[in-house]
Amino acid sequence: MQTADPNRPLLSNADGSVVTSGAEMLGRLVAQVTLPVRWDLCMDTLARAGVTTTIELAPGGALTGLVKRQLKDVVTTPIAIKTRRTWTRQWRRCPYERACERVVQRRASANVDTER
Repeated sequence: MQTADPNRPLLSNADGSVVTSGAEMLGRLVAQVTLPVRWDLCMDTLARAGVTTTIELAPGGALTGLVKRQLKDVVTTPIAIKTRRTWTRQWRRCPYERACERVVQRRASANVDTER
């Protein structure tokens, strides 16, 4: 299987390290099935990188809660997305409108089916 390098740094949930190679990303994806999730290490990496805002694209908001507890100065919000209409409504109400709009545009340009 061939992979392209990510156009943005990815964090490995196994050890919090930044992954910039597509081949490394694929290897870590396969390995993470058997490795524990180390979100604490990911948050340490976010703090060292100076991240000031996070947006969680999942319905539960679990990661948002973890960020709020550990990274007190980071602004974060969960966004639950189920349909294309939800995408449109949600980003318009998001306090981080530009970031949310970019997520919507990237998802649309990747032809991701959001109607499921």
